[in-house]
Amino acid sequence: MKILIAVSIAFLLVGCNAEEQTKKMPEKESVKTQEKEPTGIKSTIAPVRIVSGKSLFSKCTSCHGEDASQKALGKSQVIKGWSVEKLTNAIEGYQNGTYGGDMKGMMRVQVKDLNSVDINIISNYISKL
Repeated sequence: MKILIAVSIAFLLVGCNAEEQTKKMPEKESVKTQEKEPTGIKSTIAPVRIVSGKSLFSKCTSCHGEDASQKALGKSQVIKGWSVEKLTNAIEGYQNGTYGGDMKGMMRVQVKDLNSVDINIISNYISKL
C-alpha cells in the first residue's frame, strides 16, 4: 500500500511538472517565432529614433549662433524669438523652394532630410531660445 501511495504521488508530481512545462512551451515558441523574420520579407516599420531639438539645431549654430541670435553669414534674419508656426513655415518653405532669399539654396540643403516630426521638434526648440 505504501508503494502504491508513493508511486501515485510520484506520478502526480511528474504530471504537474510536465503540465507546467507544457504551459510554458507555447510562450517560448511564440517568442522564438516573433524574433524570426520570414525569409525574403523585409520589415517596413522604420526604427524609432529619439532626437532632441538641441541635437537638430546643433548643425545650425555655426551660422545662426548658439541661441539663434545671429544673422546667418550676415545675410539672414535673426530667427531668435520666432514662433513655432513661423519657423515651421520657413523650414518647409526652404524644403520645397518657396521660401528664402540669398540663403535659399544653402538652407534647402540643410533642411532637406528633416521630416515633419523633426521640423516640429526643431521649431519648438528654436522658439524657446
